[in-house]
Amino acid sequence: VLDFAGLPGSKLTVGQRTQLLDLIGVYVNYMKEGHAKVRLEEVRAHLDRTYFAWIGGTGDDDTFYYRVHSPVILIEFDHQMPVA
Repeated sequence: VLDFAGLPGSKLTVGQRTQLLDLIGVYVNYMKEGHAKVRLEEVRAHLDRTYFAWIGGTGDDDTFYYRVHSPVILIEFDHQMPVA
């Protein structure tokens, strides 16, 4: 069980909610079109309980991590500096 962390969708502005859905779409749209449509409908139904967490910087060369977590989806992205 992974605890929810970050800012819930219920506290986001309309524009921020749209951006969050766009971000989720980047990942979900790798699925076949029909599956992606169903998953995005599930995400929209739980958007108030979808949490966005960010750790790190916002500059072009900064490392960062973000997580999108709801009852129906979990996305994690961990951007690190190149090793080599």
